[in-house]
Amino acid sequence: VDDLGKPAAIGGNIGRAVFDLPTLSDDGIYSIEMSSYQIDLSPNFAADVACLINITPDHLDRHGTLENYVAVKARLFSHARDDATLVIGIDTEPTAEIARKLIAAGRRVVCVSVQTVVAGGIYVRDGQLIDDRQGGQVSLFDLSRLDRMPGLHNAQNLGVAFAALSALGFDSDQIIHSFARFPGLAHRMELLGDHRGVRIINDSKATNADAAEKALLSFDHIHWIAGGVAKLGGIETLSHLFPKVKRAYLVGACADEFAVTLGGDVAHEISGTIDAAFASALKQAQAGEVIVLSPAAASFDQFADFEARGDHFRSLVQAVLQ
Repeated sequence: VDDLGKPAAIGGNIGRAVFDLPTLSDDGIYSIEMSSYQIDLSPNFAADVACLINITPDHLDRHGTLENYVAVKARLFSHARDDATLVIGIDTEPTAEIARKLIAAGRRVVCVSVQTVVAGGIYVRDGQLIDDRQGGQVSLFDLSRLDRMPGLHNAQNLGVAFAALSALGFDSDQIIHSFARFPGLAHRMELLGDHRGVRIINDSKATNADAAEKALLSFDHIHWIAGGVAKLGGIETLSHLFPKVKRAYLVGACADEFAVTLGGDVAHEISGTIDAAFASALKQAQAGEVIVLSPAAASFDQFADFEARGDHFRSLVQAVLQ
């Protein structure tokens, strides 16, 4: 939002803790990422614009069931101000159901989809971001222009961001201009560079299979660095994407478990550490291929958090690119 001419601060589950954020002027905007834990523990948090992109099974060790997890996520909207704009990605059934209930309750909802046309919402069609909030099907942006934000999940992120910024009073041209200049985010499909025709991607934020799926969908001829502390189900749900993986380099506590899942379908090796995995991938990757750290697992066996893991990987890459 700073890029759009208003002071802004970002924090919460990403970056700085909320109470460590600077005090902004009256026209300032706080962008707060709320985990399910934080929503659960912040019953008085009332957003002016509340966004929910998707829901997939996670943190069930805390919440017990998917239904409980969904209920906690939905509290973000019940706590929002009465006149708040509620922006919801409807491409997962739990979020679609939340949207249906809120619309029936008369709340102000903007639905976003990358899978289907959404009358009165924002969606992706033929590589274009479309705004149909006024029934006019206005083409906003050619998504192929964003080489640092590949994949449909990033198209969904842009749709949600567009709806949120519109609700905050920015006009379409301002928002689209800022999208064109956006460099991407650290640890989230972060393009680190190109080594002899091999692109190198840091997607350390992918701490479960559903998150890693976005990276595997976005590239072909992948040298995949994966592993850490596995979540429930491991990488079994990714089997339909295994043909896109040329070779996997398995690290951390779940390396053996992931190797069993890959079986004979994907060439793989037990690398143990990210250092060894990256060194091996560099030797074997060829021009036109991509090395992707997208662990599909938590980091706590070898790193303090996913950010420390991603920072370490970036340092390895920068040493090679110098």
